Amino acid sequence: GSSYPLTGDLNIVVNSSGGAAAGSDDNLILEDNGNSFINIKTPSTSVAGILFSDATRGRGQITYSHSDDALRFVALGAEKMRLNSTGLGIGTSSPQIKLQVLGTTTLPLAGSSGGAAIFGNTTSNAYGLVLGTETSGKSFIQSQRIDGTATSYNLMLQPNGGNVGINQVNPTEKLHVVGKGIFTDQVTIPA
Repeated sequence: GSSYPLTGDLNIVVNSSGGAAAGSDDNLILEDNGNSFINIKTPSTSVAGILFSDATRGRGQITYSHSDDALRFVALGAEKMRLNSTGLGIGTSSPQIKLQVLGTTTLPLAGSSGGAAIFGNTTSNAYGLVLGTETSGKSFIQSQRIDGTATSYNLMLQPNGGNVGINQVNPTEKLHVVGKGIFTDQVTIPA
């Protein structure tokens, strides 16, 4: 008979993996020399998961809901991402396509990190391509700094070749526009 709660680390070894030694802060180790799984079994109407707690229980969570077959990721006590049979939703609990990202609904100021998604590079966190959709349904793509410095940059379309179509699915020229255009400044056509 053991008394509970048990104190100390728990190391379950089925067969030695020959892998790296345990770290001093590894409190639970499951080891085998082949595939190894943690299986959390619950009824088909229940939720199973892993909670990450500090003074607040479940401040971070990875949970699986059997009733709607959804894997949820929680940070700061709020769901941030959900994966279901339809797709992955970031900022939405019911993705409608393979990847759906919802974010702020106003056009960000130059230098801000608004929008629904920001794509950057590994060289600097200061630059990004900001994408989003306003509540009116208008969408935006903006190349700019996202570190508070109000600087915008050029946006390249097809820099390696190919054509761009506006209201045209099979463009035959570098820029193929079907419809009218308005230019509020000079248009230069080289000889």
